[in-house]
Amino acid sequence: SEAAIREVREETGLEVLILGLIDVVDSIDRDDSGGVRYHYTLVDLLAAWRSGEAVAGDDAVDAAWFHLEDLDSLDLWEETHRIIRLSKDMMDALG
Repeated sequence: SEAAIREVREETGLEVLILGLIDVVDSIDRDDSGGVRYHYTLVDLLAAWRSGEAVAGDDAVDAAWFHLEDLDSLDLWEETHRIIRLSKDMMDALG
């Protein structure tokens, strides 16, 4: 979890507390012949904000907070929507 905390700090300027594992997701991009072009394994962790203001890292245009009820209006990968909903359920279960 130390690596995840450091990565969040470096990429967003936020300090977080890692609360648990949400899911591990494979994203595989194939070329026209079916060969693997890219294969990403994404480890999604549940985290609580501790301090800091969100800023975009060098690989992002912007960083912002959104209300959960606005989730469906955001143009995100469907898997991202699923992970956000799972994280909400996990936070609710933690109380």
